[in-house]
Amino acid sequence: MIQIAGMMALYRKAHIAKLDAGPKGVALTFPPKSAPDPMKLVAAVQKQPALFCLRPDGKMVVNGDWSTPEQRLKGARRAAAFLAAEMG
Repeated sequence: MIQIAGMMALYRKAHIAKLDAGPKGVALTFPPKSAPDPMKLVAAVQKQPALFCLRPDGKMVVNGDWSTPEQRLKGARRAAAFLAAEMG
């Protein structure tokens, strides 16, 4: 339970509204009214282009090979922590 609360705080700081995790990675959706600064978002993608990708629909994809739920949770946490640090 504490782990989920910590992740929710990271999501708020990174302006993440929705997260969809699967075996090939994570798709992040940002809220339309309080989206992150586009320049900071692009700069974050440029720092790790093999990991992050911005789609034309405004979603961000985090690439990964996460076959188990534990790996997905860990990958989602790392991605959110990186984005929270970059957006802060």
